[in-house]
Amino acid sequence: LEKTLQPEYEVPESSKLHALLAGWDQATCMAQASAGDPIQIYLDLESLKTLTSPIHLRLHRQDELFLRNEKEIKEFEDAMSIPNPAHRIQHIQDWYRACTSRAERRPENQHNAVYALDIDCLCDWIKKAKEVRLFGGASLDFLRRLILKGVAHKIRCHLQVGTYNLSSNLFPYQFNIALNPDAAEYVFGHYEDFKEFTVVASQTAQSVKYRLLSLESNFSLFGKRIMGYNMGKTPLEIAKGEATLDSKSFQHKLGMPDLTMIIIHLRPDLIKCRIKFVGISDRSDGMIYKRKRSGVKSYEMKEKSSLDMDLPDIFAVLAAERRTRVAFARFERYCSGLLGRFI
Repeated sequence: LEKTLQPEYEVPESSKLHALLAGWDQATCMAQASAGDPIQIYLDLESLKTLTSPIHLRLHRQDELFLRNEKEIKEFEDAMSIPNPAHRIQHIQDWYRACTSRAERRPENQHNAVYALDIDCLCDWIKKAKEVRLFGGASLDFLRRLILKGVAHKIRCHLQVGTYNLSSNLFPYQFNIALNPDAAEYVFGHYEDFKEFTVVASQTAQSVKYRLLSLESNFSLFGKRIMGYNMGKTPLEIAKGEATLDSKSFQHKLGMPDLTMIIIHLRPDLIKCRIKFVGISDRSDGMIYKRKRSGVKSYEMKEKSSLDMDLPDIFAVLAAERRTRVAFARFERYCSGLLGRFI
């Protein structure tokens, strides 16, 4: 019965602590294959104040556990089982602080940093840059603030949007709209302010499959996140080594929607798409994506496909794209904004 009830949104402090741990985990994964280049992660904590999470957190995969060891997982489970809410929250927050401190002290993170995003500083970078691309798929409040700051005209914005098939929609609105309907309504009403504004529908983003071979050597931490998020392995199975990338179950191909969206825009020669146009219905009609004769440019595929390349090879191809600085936006379990800036 408990799993059928949507819990209250977590206290803001817990959300911020989760974001900080997610940021250091992201830096750790990136550092494993970065050849020593410093990595800076910027957390969009301001958006936390504007979000309404549609996610049922009791059923959501817990990304904060995928890189933890057995002891840390046991400590988390013990904290979650404390019956008194105030004591439980305090123990969980202490757990986040301890794990974040250990992640920050990892040798591979000695030159890396995780900061709270300064939107004015970011806008100054955007103004000075020759070209800026932003990839996203979560709350549109960040884009609304960029529009209001007057820098949208410098940005090529690419979003992974929801489905055109309402029967497969999980929330009252599409996910990135459900997080902040007011921001979504504003952004789609001002999309022409951007230098370029395109979307990739969920059907297309989910239709391309990738081989997982060759991840173990230089991308083992990233592989753990794949096993947890995409393959549904439990954190304890991953920590104990019972789930590995070498097992037979991981030799098939896997869909990775965010990666597909990035490849479509940076290397369109690898994934062939046709261009359609979509618009957003009024809020009274649920703000649903609908096909139009003109409007927002949408990339779509006719059928499912796969790339005959291993993931590390695909990463190498994308890393060779020096034409632009890329900001990857994604939202973690508590919908805490995470921006990774690659230099």
